[in-house]
Amino acid sequence: MSIRTLTGTILSKMSGIGPLKRWQMIFFLDLVETWFSLKGRFTFENLSRQSDVSSESYPSNFSKTFDFKSFNKHLFSYIGTEKVWAFDGSGLPPKLYH
Repeated sequence: MSIRTLTGTILSKMSGIGPLKRWQMIFFLDLVETWFSLKGRFTFENLSRQSDVSSESYPSNFSKTFDFKSFNKHLFSYIGTEKVWAFDGSGLPPKLYH
């Protein structure tokens, strides 16, 4: 299962709890995928270079709230407590490699 599929599944479960808009889901899916593909510092400029999101979009999206507590709760209930959320970068397209 890809990180994007897993994150999308968790976000769809969260949408029943609160109003999660489509643009928030798309942004968060891109953000998580980019986070797992980068090494080093996570600046808005570095994130935008490695994703399809512009550097101007990051500050405006980061200024909005996101319920990480609920996300983590749903994540652990979905994958169980004895599994690890890991990432294998071998399947990424070359533009995401460092």
